[in-house]
Amino acid sequence: GGPMVILALLSLTGCMTLARTKGAKTLEKGQVELAMLGPAVRRSNDPALKIPIPQGGVEFRIGVGKDVDLGFQGYLLGAGFDVRYRFYHRGKLHLAVAPGFGMILQPNILNPNDWGGFEGKLPVTGEVELTRWLNLSGGPQVVMRERLNTGFEGAVWRFDLYTGAGLRAEAHGGLFAIGAAFDVMFAPTRFTHQPLYVAG
Repeated sequence: GGPMVILALLSLTGCMTLARTKGAKTLEKGQVELAMLGPAVRRSNDPALKIPIPQGGVEFRIGVGKDVDLGFQGYLLGAGFDVRYRFYHRGKLHLAVAPGFGMILQPNILNPNDWGGFEGKLPVTGEVELTRWLNLSGGPQVVMRERLNTGFEGAVWRFDLYTGAGLRAEAHGGLFAIGAAFDVMFAPTRFTHQPLYVAG
């Protein structure tokens, strides 16, 4: 119906999500996965922005080798890519890194002076298979962004650094899975001393 269409459109906002959207367990070679990244909401660390920001997107992943898979993310007017490498696996415990890169090319609806930018991301994730149907994952993450802003001084590139951590629970069975995540990030480059929350 109408409300569901509106919710889906809002979830595909141009901002790349900072939420923890995957665990550490990699796909087998040739295995594929299609996921919806959200809907989620983000509370900005900008004191001037009081309302939660909807976020979301879609992701396609494919296993390319032992302990390695590739992810391709799509957002409204933006895209991302990452390589997930599981460097440790023993029993029900998995540890992985997933360095990635993304870009947004857009005028920001909430801030007309923000014209998008580039992003590098480095999460380190641990995942534990608690039961046959439930996994819990989490860990630290660093995100580096170069953003293009316009104003009285013309076009200016601004560097933002986010550091934080998050947790994600995933319930799965058969061909389908659903996950819930919560992340807390700080942006020391902005000196606002206010955390940024992402839930979805």
